[in-house]
Amino acid sequence: MLNKYIGSFFIQKNNAPAILSLLMAVIAMAWIAIFLRFLEEEISSFAAAFNGVLFATVFLGIWNGIQSQTRQSSPDKTSPTQIFTSWILLQLIIAGICFAGDQILWAWSLTKTSVANSTLLTNLNPLWTTFLGWSIWKRYFDNKFLIGMVIAMIGVFLIGVEDLQIFTGNLQGDGTAIAASVCFSVYLLIVEKLRESLSSETILFGTSLFSTLSILPIILIMGEQVFPHSLQSWIFVILLGFICQVLGQGLVNYCLKTLSSGFVAIALLLQPIITAILAWLIFSEKLSLSNSVAFAVVLLGIYLAQSSSSAVKE
Repeated sequence: MLNKYIGSFFIQKNNAPAILSLLMAVIAMAWIAIFLRFLEEEISSFAAAFNGVLFATVFLGIWNGIQSQTRQSSPDKTSPTQIFTSWILLQLIIAGICFAGDQILWAWSLTKTSVANSTLLTNLNPLWTTFLGWSIWKRYFDNKFLIGMVIAMIGVFLIGVEDLQIFTGNLQGDGTAIAASVCFSVYLLIVEKLRESLSSETILFGTSLFSTLSILPIILIMGEQVFPHSLQSWIFVILLGFICQVLGQGLVNYCLKTLSSGFVAIALLLQPIITAILAWLIFSEKLSLSNSVAFAVVLLGIYLAQSSSSAVKE
């Protein structure tokens, strides 16, 4: 019976590659907080976010250059051509700015409100993604998908329920966290549209480039130290850029060709739970009963959402 349910989770509608890619993306992005912990003694989370997108931009720029040279020297000229219009370029710019906004606002919220509040409010992505998808693109979400979304969000709420502070008066910090979740939701929606005409690598390069250009002035104005000074921290910067940005965001972009942005947002709710497990393994941080319950609840919500027709792009 268990094998039947697991099989239906991955095989339904032949979306196994996209589901597996999304799972790998969630695991990769769960390392963000871990690497930030290692880097916090030398650079701020603002500077770390900048270094992540800068590394991705440089790496993908070199990679795309190599790929371009390889295609030109190859006798096989059948590779698809990607056409850049002014509208596509504008979408790339907006997506890059939104991703930068998510990173900056999330880091800022941590200085203004509790970690539990920030975690909860920045994980409202499924709510905004489905609402904006419905209101702007008139996308329909069936009841099974919406129930799964609500259950998964309840699971995330359980992660920090013990430390949640409802009446703190930190409206600025809470509002910033909500704004971060809106930015990331818009980013997902735009990338979902861009995947109809561009490859995941091209989108990631474009959004990373414009994110880098968006964050750099903020870092300079704030007078932040941009780069770390020790070899150990440089290693963590490279790992942050490659694992979390290139691999994590790259796989998110890849699966948005098949899966809806609403479902991707729901699946990404696993990220704080996996981060909690990693923190337990690496830093010996406490794992409470609510963490275990949250993991099961989020998985249930993801399963329900995935089994609906709204999880796959039309």
